[in-house]
Amino acid sequence: MSGAVGRPSAGCAGGAGDGNGTSWIDGELAGCALGDKRLCDRLRRLLHQLEGAMGAPLPLACQDWANTKAAYRFLSSGRFGEDAILAGHFQATASRFAATGGPILASRTRPGSATGGPNPRPSVRSAGHRPGGTATATCARTPNAGC
Repeated sequence: MSGAVGRPSAGCAGGAGDGNGTSWIDGELAGCALGDKRLCDRLRRLLHQLEGAMGAPLPLACQDWANTKAAYRFLSSGRFGEDAILAGHFQATASRFAATGGPILASRTRPGSATGGPNPRPSVRSAGHRPGGTATATCARTPNAGC
């Protein structure tokens, strides 16, 4: 049975979408392989919460303590790493780049650097990142679309 605990699933594709049956979240999760349908469903719920409060801190996006605690517990799980979560995003990004017929400008920024605000906050400690590093965002622009 696909999606059972301990058995790998084909990915996190599927779920509730827009009127056409798909959403941007489904595209971003299609390449994720968390190994359990319930983990994929939890990631999908978390992304919907974050979508509703883009740029807000996790507690504000989750709106209550139970959801916030569940989000932190999910993100710190030892059952999978950030590479498993980001695999779908990397796959979707590669597909978008491949579908673009023109030049692409990628710009990498640090929080606060564009606004002259305070120093960037330290990023969350995770595999592949050094503790105390700064969170960065990358924006890709094409002749037809921006960030």
